Amino acid sequence: MFFGILPFLLFLLYVQFIFTGMLEKDAFQREKNHLQVMVKSFSGQFEKVLKFGESYAARPSLRVSLVETDWKEVTKHLENLVTISGVIKSALVLSPEGNVLVQYPEGECLRKVM
Repeated sequence: MFFGILPFLLFLLYVQFIFTGMLEKDAFQREKNHLQVMVKSFSGQFEKVLKFGESYAARPSLRVSLVETDWKEVTKHLENLVTISGVIKSALVLSPEGNVLVQYPEGECLRKVM
């Protein structure tokens, strides 16, 4: 009797193995698609923020404040940058050595970055 149902049990095991593999492959593909959408969204947002920061850094008044080392004025520029960006939470200016010269809000960034 056992040998009579053995082929049927093997068939069910085979079907379960195939079906499980298909489900795993489908779940993996859905997860991969989801991650691709997230990466595209993130990279698009990152590019927007990067371009915004670049255009902000090109402001003549900010450059003058940096050259004159007027940190109070530079802090006002950083505060404005954070306020109007909507997504940037903190901003800082670094020396060539990686030391933080000025930051907004105070204490939000690292003292030495590099």
